[in-house]
Amino acid sequence: MYKLIGTVKTRAARAIWRVEELGVPFEPIAAPPQSDEVVARNACPELVRAKPACQRAMAR
Repeated sequence: MYKLIGTVKTRAARAIWRVEELGVPFEPIAAPPQSDEVVARNACPELVRAKPACQRAMAR
């Protein structure tokens, strides 16, 4: 099951709308864009390895 992090007042609304339209099961996690939870999930090793630009940003 997918986990969608964000609120309907952000761009996450687009993803929420799409999975609802497709009937795909998902777990909504309401979190503001700059919350600690969102920042921690974006810093996960898989994403950092996949995006070299993230490595530079995390080094700062």
